[in-house]
Amino acid sequence: GMDDELHTFLNEFSACNDLHQTEQLNEWALKQWIARSKSRYCTDVLGYLKSGLPIAIKLTELLIREGDYQQNNGQQWRGTIPPASICAAKVSVKAKERGMNSSEALVEVIEDVSIKSSANSGLDYGGPMPQLAALGLVFYELFAGDAPQLLADEALSDGLAMNSITLNNDGNVTPHPRKKSQRRQDACSKCVTRLRYLGMPQSICALVGNLLACSQGDFCGDDAYSTFQDVRLDLQLLLDDPPRFLQDIAVNPLPPLVIPDKHYGRDEEIKKLEDAYFQYTKRSAGGIIISGKGGVGKSKLAMHIQDISQGHFLVAKFDQSEDVYPLATVGSLFNVLCDIFVQNANPDQMRMANEELESSLGIQAGVLVGIVSSLAKIQPSSLELGHSSCINSSESLQFLFSALLRVISSNSTLPIIIFIDDLHWADPISLQLIGSLISGNEGSKSVFFICAYRDNEIDGNERFNQWLGSMSMSSLVTIKLDNLTLCGVNTLLSDTLHLSPRTTRPLSSLVHHKAGGGNPLFLKQIIGTLREEGYVYVDLTSQRWAWDLDKILNMNISENVVAFLIEHMQKLNNEQQQGLIAASCIGSSVKGSMIHILSNDLKIDLQDIFWQVSQKGFMNKVGDGDLLCYSFTHDKIQQAAYQLIPEESRHMHHMRFGLAICSHTMEASLHNDELFFTAINQINKGGAGALSDSNQRVVVASLNLKAGKRSIELSDVNAAFNLFKCGISFLEKGHWEENYELSLNLHDAASDAACFVNDVPAVKFYTEQVFLHARTVDHKMNSKFATTKILSHSNHRKAIQSIFAILEELGEKRLRPREDPRLIASIVTMNGVIRNTTNETFLSTKKAQDKRYMILMKLYVLLIRMLHFAEPTLLASASHRMIELTLGCGLCFASPVSFATYGLVLSSIERFDLAVRLGVVALKLLERKEYSLHKSAVFPSIYQYIFWLTTPLQMISDAHSTGHLVGQQCGDIISSTNNFGLHVITAYVSGQCLRGLRAKYHEHAIQLRSQHINLSFRHNCLGHSQVCALIEGLEWLDGHSSKWEEIYNVPGEKSIIANAKKGNDKLAILQMQKANLLVRTFLFRRFDEASVRETIMTNLFSEKKMHLRTLFLFAIFFEGLISFELARRAEGEEGSKWIAKGEVVLEKMKHWNEQCAWNFENKFLLLSAERKSILGDFDEAASLYARSIKSAHDHKFIHEEAIAAELAGVFFHRLGHSAKSYELLLHSQKCFERWGASAVARRVGTFINSKFGSGFVHFGTGVDDVLASFLSLDK
Repeated sequence: GMDDELHTFLNEFSACNDLHQTEQLNEWALKQWIARSKSRYCTDVLGYLKSGLPIAIKLTELLIREGDYQQNNGQQWRGTIPPASICAAKVSVKAKERGMNSSEALVEVIEDVSIKSSANSGLDYGGPMPQLAALGLVFYELFAGDAPQLLADEALSDGLAMNSITLNNDGNVTPHPRKKSQRRQDACSKCVTRLRYLGMPQSICALVGNLLACSQGDFCGDDAYSTFQDVRLDLQLLLDDPPRFLQDIAVNPLPPLVIPDKHYGRDEEIKKLEDAYFQYTKRSAGGIIISGKGGVGKSKLAMHIQDISQGHFLVAKFDQSEDVYPLATVGSLFNVLCDIFVQNANPDQMRMANEELESSLGIQAGVLVGIVSSLAKIQPSSLELGHSSCINSSESLQFLFSALLRVISSNSTLPIIIFIDDLHWADPISLQLIGSLISGNEGSKSVFFICAYRDNEIDGNERFNQWLGSMSMSSLVTIKLDNLTLCGVNTLLSDTLHLSPRTTRPLSSLVHHKAGGGNPLFLKQIIGTLREEGYVYVDLTSQRWAWDLDKILNMNISENVVAFLIEHMQKLNNEQQQGLIAASCIGSSVKGSMIHILSNDLKIDLQDIFWQVSQKGFMNKVGDGDLLCYSFTHDKIQQAAYQLIPEESRHMHHMRFGLAICSHTMEASLHNDELFFTAINQINKGGAGALSDSNQRVVVASLNLKAGKRSIELSDVNAAFNLFKCGISFLEKGHWEENYELSLNLHDAASDAACFVNDVPAVKFYTEQVFLHARTVDHKMNSKFATTKILSHSNHRKAIQSIFAILEELGEKRLRPREDPRLIASIVTMNGVIRNTTNETFLSTKKAQDKRYMILMKLYVLLIRMLHFAEPTLLASASHRMIELTLGCGLCFASPVSFATYGLVLSSIERFDLAVRLGVVALKLLERKEYSLHKSAVFPSIYQYIFWLTTPLQMISDAHSTGHLVGQQCGDIISSTNNFGLHVITAYVSGQCLRGLRAKYHEHAIQLRSQHINLSFRHNCLGHSQVCALIEGLEWLDGHSSKWEEIYNVPGEKSIIANAKKGNDKLAILQMQKANLLVRTFLFRRFDEASVRETIMTNLFSEKKMHLRTLFLFAIFFEGLISFELARRAEGEEGSKWIAKGEVVLEKMKHWNEQCAWNFENKFLLLSAERKSILGDFDEAASLYARSIKSAHDHKFIHEEAIAAELAGVFFHRLGHSAKSYELLLHSQKCFERWGASAVARRVGTFINSKFGSGFVHFGTGVDDVLASFLSLDK
């Protein structure tokens, strides 16, 4: 009959073969479905179960709905379906069978399950137990394929309860009279036995048995079900995870207890993680910071990104002992990144990356390749550059690493995910680097950062807490991880033991309590211990995991995970403990080369030992051969292993291992920085107290000096400072007498490093030691310089006085003000020397070696930087002395500063020929690597104060952009920001688009404020205000400062000027503001304001003796324009006075035009045209206007083309030439718009409308034709 039904079904289904997708809905009685499916699946038990479980779930959900209906109506749970109706005979199944075509197997989808029953809600069935028992009977028939045979004398009483069941095995079985409860229990047991006989898995047997046990009511066991919800949950587990819950565990051999690699109790955190990554793909999130206690699963959660992304996933983990080798963690991370890029990049990507890196890194690539050796695979030339000095290694590294990450990510086809673990242990320089990388990555779609730290271990870690505070401004999503809840622990144990969560709940409650409240690491260790102790075991009878709750309850388990691990480790044999101790002293991991050295020292095979402990879960093996490495599986395990050593013996262990590694490197003549730094690190952890031999202590002190100097070469001054301090700690009492040179070198190095990290007390301490014990004045100079340098960080005037005192002590004469006759005479003499010396002679001067000379030049370089702002009148004297020293003693690192600064002084006294020569010499020296340290600092002197007389302004702007980049490369942030400001100012002066400059000004202002570079910030804000006024109009400046700051988030001109009176840069601020005022006065025609006229009368730049630079040159040009315009408006003597002032400017422009026509020809021509116009020489004026417009156009000064066109248009309007006037004014308006000065363009448009009106008729003569006619008049 079953064959006939199946045949009919197949015939019906085949009728749909002509459709692309077939689908047919059928309704079956459950018994029919069972028979049909048994035939279909035959011996495929798992397939049959997978098809039957959806029916079981649908049926259970039906009963849940019925029960919920009653409870929602305020009644006790009864259910509207009587137990007698819950039987296979009354259950119907609706199923759809789908297939794409006739050749594919059909897929059955259970749509619905129903029960034919006359509802009777008035009866009380005594809770859900009878229904649960009846459901068990249905499930038995569903999974066994046949119904249990009811005994005639034990029929269901009133159809409500099961009395006794027999199995249809041997036909006639005669029961013996027993108690009803016993008979029920026996029947349940026989049902389960029958299911096992049919090959059903233990989970199905247990589920059916626990349902049938409900027939015993209050006498049922603990495993019996009490709710339909529990049944539903267990059924879903069976369906969702068949390998775990539908397959029996093997018992021969006994299986290990394996915790699944899944996330438990972390649904909310995973959603937040995934949402953050999704936001990153939209460039609205830059990464995630995960916090929590040790062992809560921060790393595991972070690794989830690897599952959902398709990018390159990189991991860096900081060690509790911090990096042994400077920047080892960050360097290793970027080595991997470079290797991945090389493996995946095509030739074009490699070429582009190489070119971009050469441009971005410059000569400092030689520094970076010392930390990231794999950089050479992308940029081979980096190997040839070698080490280069820098101003600030921390700032330099931040820029270099950011540039490397930017270049690689922009040339990669896949996104990059960087996970940085245990960030709270990062060293200062690495922490700054990572912060810079994250901040610089804002808005990027190429790199996603994940950081993790322990929030319970950062109290007192001021450095890290400050870093966290700075990161609060970044678009980082924060996730806080806590211990697992009881529910999470239960889910984990359910999966691990292949049992229902309902079954494992008592065990979970106990384990959760003992595992520190659900710490995942602790939990994992406890579960492993329970298995080892036999408290969790395999029940051979039921073929399932089981446990002994009483024994587990009585276990004495430490509440601290480290203490628990220590107890576990103490059960290992002696050699295994020795191996763990040795590894814990070294760090979180031990590489193959180190394993060999330690094995020889301990006389045991550590490689074998590490393999043994790895089998116990304490360590992981990574790689083989030269890449072999063993690492602790968690730093808590390393901590526990380290605590196996008695506290009083730890110093000796470190010293022993350090000396063994150091001895090996020396004997083998190895040049392995990593081994060397590991040896020094171990020796320093051992401390001076672990060495009694005086000679050994001296050797260790000298090794620390060597390691510190190497750290400086690797740009990690913080590590160097610690090494110098350790070196000093190994010196014995009386070391200044017995080891003077070593003591002096260590103290000088320590004070210099302390100055870099801004540790004022340390600088004071180490310099005072030198002052107390140094044998000569020269030996004190390094310490005196360090004292002055750190003072310059906070108080320029005090630092200048300190330098004066040191210079006097070294025999230097006091500096003289610029007007001093003796200085003027000395400058004249020096100029004669320069005039008679060729550039080639300067460049071939010998290289200086004298130490006192080097100290003097360091002092003068520092002094000149401060004199620019604090005492500019002394700059000429200081620069004169520098050039004297340079010519007398030879070239050194400071020679470019010497030539450029003296050239600046010569420019200010208009000795332009000599100034330009010295500028050229300085640039030639900067091309040599040994003289390039101050390149960024020298560029402003050369380009801003000297080369404006020989070089197009556009090229000067570009040069300052290069100076900005070079400053970033070498960490000279002050000079870098200064160059950027000058780049933008010169771009403004040369007529580049104001809208782009406004964005640059604003972005730079925000950056300067974050870096606390106040002087450049105020200058930048003045420039920003000026550009905004030209774009938006003067009302933006005239409004309230608060409104301005609300819109732009930076202060406006009014706020800057108001606060200028409080700062040392008052003069510079006021000069810049007055220069801006001159431009606005002319462009907005504000000649009638009395205050403006007074300012122009008394503050003309052309009449001041000052260091000229591009902005002031621009202001002088506008002085001339305003002077001639006011002369046109004035009468009599006042008019003559204004003409005279205009002619002063005109004379300067004439002289400068002879030197550099590109920059000054159009300005000279326009001022000449204005003068001729006032004097009535109209024909000459017309020709000069035309030539000025053409010159400005040819030399790319769009703003000055606009000015000349407007003045020419007004000139012709006065003469009555309307057509010419109109065309020129219209051209002026268009040029102002192209410049970006929309407010000025509107003013010109208003003027045009007022003079010509909307009905003006003209012949459309183009401006080119007008200019041509001007030029023909000139001819």
